[in-house]
Amino acid sequence: MKKITDALEIAKELQELSGLNPFTHTRQRPYVDVRATLTFLLYNNLNFTLAELSRFYKSNGKPYDHATALHALKNFETYRRYNEDIDKWLDAFQDTNPHTKMQKSMIKQNLNYLSPNNIKRLNKIVTMMYERDKELV
Repeated sequence: MKKITDALEIAKELQELSGLNPFTHTRQRPYVDVRATLTFLLYNNLNFTLAELSRFYKSNGKPYDHATALHALKNFETYRRYNEDIDKWLDAFQDTNPHTKMQKSMIKQNLNYLSPNNIKRLNKIVTMMYERDKELV
């Protein structure tokens, strides 16, 4: 039950950030982007399965099946590439989440946008941080 309560809270916060209701029955691009972002957040941070995502949307009045959820997840990077608001929405959730899971998820997603040179630099930084943390244990 907590999982659903948390999901509803995320949906509410996303609606406040975007000004769009993710459960609105439309295929207009801004709503698709908001739903894809909500799907991404629920899947990666609350460990929703595709079936749970489908049930969640349906329980809130939006027809949505597991294939739709999978499509949203597979195309999330494309949505993100063409809508800069998505990064702002994700940043807002990252800043308010006290757990590192969201931050790890964001790092993984952001890696897709780094140049090869920046990946090399990041690898050096991460290796140095890892070695430093290992010494503390």
